[in-house]
Amino acid sequence: MVHQLPLAPPAIASHRQLAGLARTNLEAATPALIVAIRHGSGQSVKIETILWSIWNGELCDGLAGLDTVIAEAVITMIAARAHMGGGADDLLRAIIDATGSLPPDPPFP
Repeated sequence: MVHQLPLAPPAIASHRQLAGLARTNLEAATPALIVAIRHGSGQSVKIETILWSIWNGELCDGLAGLDTVIAEAVITMIAARAHMGGGADDLLRAIIDATGSLPPDPPFP
């Protein structure tokens, strides 16, 4: 008798599909990241800072527990800032104004 695992709920299946796509995309981006870090420029320092923030969980721990749709929205927000620079300010300001969000308290007084 062959036992079949039950099908994953749609949200889990979607998450697994996105995780697979993220792996594929990161594998494709890895050579560019390595070259950029090895270049030793100002961009290298920024990339290393982000890399270590991701590695240590500072940047991504908050994403880990979000629903897929919200996690994608946050990633989109980060990508907009990365690609648009200050051109994303009006969009980010709209979110801040609509929510009344305030900057988090610094971890150390």
